[in-house]
Amino acid sequence: ASFIDKPSKRVRREVFAPAGKLGIIVDTSSDGPVVHSIKGDSPLVGKVFIGDYIIAVDDEDTSDWSAHYVTKLVARKSGSA
Repeated sequence: ASFIDKPSKRVRREVFAPAGKLGIIVDTSSDGPVVHSIKGDSPLVGKVFIGDYIIAVDDEDTSDWSAHYVTKLVARKSGSA
């Protein structure tokens, strides 16, 4: 998945997530899907941060998606759904 930390800064990070639950909560914002919270045992701790925008999942542009659709896509791709 690809994340940016603030829409105005456009700092892009590539994150490779393992299969299974990722332990993040995604929210919908006017700027796109955003990481709302991260569980302490998430495999993404230190790689993804609260406030990061999810702009792509496996090169699929998610920048204007709702949190619902991003969550469903990530769950399907991680084998959780």
